[in-house]
Amino acid sequence: MAVLRRQSQDPNVILVEMSRPERWLHRWALRRERPISSIGTPWTAGRASAPVARYAAHFQPDITHLHWLGEGLLSVEALAGLTKPLVWTLHDQWILTGGCHYTGGCTGYQRRCGACPQLRSSDENDLSRAVWSRKQRAWDSLPLTLVAPSRWMAEAVRASSLFANHRVEVIPNGIDTEVYRPYDKTFAREVLGLPANKPLLLFGATQVDDPRKGLHHLEVALARLVDVAGLELVMFGAGQAIPAVTLPVHTIGALNDDRLLALLYSAVDVLAVPSVEDNLPNTVMEAMACATPCVSFNIGGLSDLIDHRVNSYLAEPFSPDDFAAGVGWALSDSGRLAGKLARESSVVRYSLPTVAAQHQALYHDLLQQHKERKRP
Repeated sequence: MAVLRRQSQDPNVILVEMSRPERWLHRWALRRERPISSIGTPWTAGRASAPVARYAAHFQPDITHLHWLGEGLLSVEALAGLTKPLVWTLHDQWILTGGCHYTGGCTGYQRRCGACPQLRSSDENDLSRAVWSRKQRAWDSLPLTLVAPSRWMAEAVRASSLFANHRVEVIPNGIDTEVYRPYDKTFAREVLGLPANKPLLLFGATQVDDPRKGLHHLEVALARLVDVAGLELVMFGAGQAIPAVTLPVHTIGALNDDRLLALLYSAVDVLAVPSVEDNLPNTVMEAMACATPCVSFNIGGLSDLIDHRVNSYLAEPFSPDDFAAGVGWALSDSGRLAGKLARESSVVRYSLPTVAAQHQALYHDLLQQHKERKRP
């Protein structure tokens, strides 16, 4: 693994090292061509590039598997130098677009982008069209297979102007279901300093103030839950969002430890996921593995994770009344049974051995095809 930020001491995880001129050019390019979109999320032009290609040249891998390439990990043009079979897992929609990481409902990526609403542009030949054109030129002949973690993302790939004719496989993200497992609720609340005898609703994200995560929808839904005796909100993640709610709020902050996260999911009664656009959110996978039911809108990849009113609840987008009804359902006896079913479905679908086996099967198939193409 070649990464920009190394957290593991595993010798097989390599920190990508840049020379001083490379670091300077990298930072300059990110500042110059990383505007903030109108929906408050990053927008990436893909010019900055860490020298990942030389690691590929050194190790001569049979397959290169790409993941998230934001923050200048690899530029659009640098990918053209990778000639062995490529697999790319789509953690957002950037690969399909002229720069945005989520389209916000825009269908410009199905054509050639241009007049980008996130750049507040009316020019058909704006920066988004230029980035789309660079991707088309550099990636047209790449030996690339796309992995979509959700059916929703796979459908976006098939509708895109860049990759409609490429192979796409739906393989979910995996989680460690031995770490993300149910813990005793009383113990978990005591460790985290949460009230012992109150119904607790959890909301969290990497950035809780990211508009895409839908805190504004949750605020409206919570106004419909004033009759739920003792209900309190727990929040985790970075960001400065202060929800406009009347019920008590417990702020945990950012958590980067998997076991603490598992304790948090086990401590609460329901996870609220009011996202307006999402692929296959880890929070839902993790909470369900901890036997905590979730309530979300029926958008994006959430329908892959949730069997409605079986292991969790899918509310009508973007109905605060139905979302509130889902929270009520999850707090009921049905919700407690749903938690057990959520744990079972997570182990069957998303455990690491299950997901790894799907990737191995794909790798073997691609290597076999590559070998056959090389035969005289």
